Amino acid sequence: MHILAAASALRAIRAIRSRSIGVSLPTPELWRDRVLLPSERCESLFDERDDDLTFHAAPSLEETGFGFDDTKSNARVDLSKLGEVDSFTRENPLELAVFDESRKFHHKKCIARTIPKSLPARSIVRIDAGSYMVCPELVILQMAPRLNETALAQLIMELCGTYSLSPVGEVDTPEAKESYEAHADKCAFDLEPVTTIERISWYSKHVRVRGGAAKLRGALRFAMEGSASPPETIVALMLSLPREMGGYGLGKPSLNARLDVKSAEYDNVGKDVYFLDAFWQDAFADVEYESTSFHLDPVAASALVAARAGDSDAGDAMDEWRREYIAKADADRRRLRDLQYLGIQVIPVTAFDLKDISRLDQVARSLARCRERATGVSMCIWAESLNEWDYREARRALLRDLRDESRIGDPT
Repeated sequence: MHILAAASALRAIRAIRSRSIGVSLPTPELWRDRVLLPSERCESLFDERDDDLTFHAAPSLEETGFGFDDTKSNARVDLSKLGEVDSFTRENPLELAVFDESRKFHHKKCIARTIPKSLPARSIVRIDAGSYMVCPELVILQMAPRLNETALAQLIMELCGTYSLSPVGEVDTPEAKESYEAHADKCAFDLEPVTTIERISWYSKHVRVRGGAAKLRGALRFAMEGSASPPETIVALMLSLPREMGGYGLGKPSLNARLDVKSAEYDNVGKDVYFLDAFWQDAFADVEYESTSFHLDPVAASALVAARAGDSDAGDAMDEWRREYIAKADADRRRLRDLQYLGIQVIPVTAFDLKDISRLDQVARSLARCRERATGVSMCIWAESLNEWDYREARRALLRDLRDESRIGDPT
């Protein structure tokens, strides 16, 4: 058997999630913060869930009689059976896991990673006949040495979120690199998460992987569960990361938090439940990312609709897009009105705000003003610090780093 590891396993996870391949990945329940209205109590409660972390009671691979001797080395691996022939290179090699150092051989397009036999039994996931991969938690541990803290936090938020990037290489073109939203357009959305921060933390304490431990601890402190898209992840990290890292230091929000409307307000709003993109409880503000690909690009939207409709007439596709646009715009405005009625300030963010640090400064200032009004605590000193040259350059560098589409790192 072959066991995909590190970047190759991450690529497999993204392929399985984004393409709905019939492989069973773990789908843990996310914690959903239940946000209460100010008239009741300003605090977060939690929905009930099964607190089993999967690995807690799981035996080790050794205890389950795992066939260690069946694991093949990387000496004579047939790359054509594990991917497209040209998909593995010196720069992007296939990475396989082995349990014995003696099974590691030099191969220009294939690298072997040694893993311990004492791993929890569910650390190995079956992909196909004779093909396996390491679990998402072990993928993160293996990627930690080659990523910085912010990139690692992004990866954790992807696997703990409800979206998945495309497998590496599918958007690696000059055209894709020129457009920030090109990567997001290749994403799959509305997925189940494949791990949680709690699982990763537990796993990292019980499984030793060489290197990256300090970075992983930092990334776990900064990462959040529940992100629904790459831009949401970037916005949440930029606004929450501490000043010394180039963030705005405004605290961690609850992502896609649930807001239950009181029965007495049912007649005044459109729904009894809302989910907020990035909710700051102390500011009672919701920062929401609005995709420009739908709202601002009718030509691209028309092409998408036409592709979805097959051979339909371009004019019909445009009319369909207009109807969708009007319905979406109406729903967005009604949602905005409802949330404002409930006392929540909605702060919209677009792709343009993520291209210019001055625009993102305005978003942060708006959030700080909401906090100032809600708590009565002055944010003047914080606002003045935004003008410091060193801090401004740090924010610009962090935004550039978070927007970097390459998250795999050097496999060597």
